[in-house]
Amino acid sequence: MIENNTKKNKQILFVHQGFELYGSDRMLLLSIKAAQKKYPDQKIVVVLPKKGLLSNILQNEFKVEVLFENIGIIRKYDLKRFKFSALLKIITFFRLIGFINSFELVYINSIVILDYILALRFTKAKAFIHVHELPLNFPAKIFSKLLNFSRADLIFISTASKNAFINLKNKKQFILWNGVAPLKASERKKKTINKLKLLLIGRINNWKGQPLLIKAICLLNEKEKELIEVKIVGDVFMNQDSLRNKLIKQIKDGNLESSIELLPFTSKPEMLYNWSDAVIVPSLLPEPFGLVAIEAMSLGKLVIAANHGGLPEIIENNISGMLFEPGNEKDLALKISEIIQNPLLIKGLGNKGFEVFTNKFTEEIYMNKFMEII
Repeated sequence: MIENNTKKNKQILFVHQGFELYGSDRMLLLSIKAAQKKYPDQKIVVVLPKKGLLSNILQNEFKVEVLFENIGIIRKYDLKRFKFSALLKIITFFRLIGFINSFELVYINSIVILDYILALRFTKAKAFIHVHELPLNFPAKIFSKLLNFSRADLIFISTASKNAFINLKNKKQFILWNGVAPLKASERKKKTINKLKLLLIGRINNWKGQPLLIKAICLLNEKEKELIEVKIVGDVFMNQDSLRNKLIKQIKDGNLESSIELLPFTSKPEMLYNWSDAVIVPSLLPEPFGLVAIEAMSLGKLVIAANHGGLPEIIENNISGMLFEPGNEKDLALKISEIIQNPLLIKGLGNKGFEVFTNKFTEEIYMNKFMEII
């Protein structure tokens, strides 16, 4: 329960829309780690929508106070279901003003946390909104107005994300690429049959591109299909089981059960990355950044990604990875076929990708820049 305590303390507020351990959730942990390093004497309070893997880590490992609230988050899922409880929270944002004013620094880790963003307009705390999204068309116009209304300073996870917004007038704007600690490499056991191992890891939704990868595999010739193994890893959000069921049917209809395996989300994906030869990021909509890509690069894995959004800021085509035309399963199939026929590309491009990761996307680089900003 959030209390309206107007007495200002030496404390920092983090507000986050997730509760699992996907990309933005893990970046929240890294941001808090940086804040603890810069402000060791200040208390950190984190507001989350519900308990989960994220809150367990925050409470048990980070030792921060976690509050659970029905935050005024706007999600496509809620709009389709006409969920008005979120709308009620948004229009009653004034309830948060006293609470926010009890903090010296406020950090909102998404543009979809509407009630807190609106309340920032009427508070005195130093505030940042970390923009992890890349809205298109009409939503981009609406969120641009919202960010301007908040008066907060803005942190974008890529130039592509920043460029999606229109006529921003906030005091300060920063571009801060995500960073991760390098994953630990493990020895791969030699097998008598050496197949190309492809990995797609991420939430199953309408735009991450799992069906596109399956279509691309269908386009390979029969010999090529026999030379690959594919793992698609991730879960659906809440009650969207139909999306997973469609993938199962698509795999069955394509007679690909022996080539493609669906696996649930894991909070420790190192073993999967180590298993892979190449990691596919086939997003149908522009990714604001591409955390999976830099995680793969930290192990020297070849990344094959859709050429839009923040991904071209990470990967230089045929230099540090491969880019294909977004939404084009034929082009993706050609890239896969190319590395089947020329496996030396996998190591060469993967090694260059590792160099890029080391110079741009490490945890230390992220934390140092984050501390400079806040």
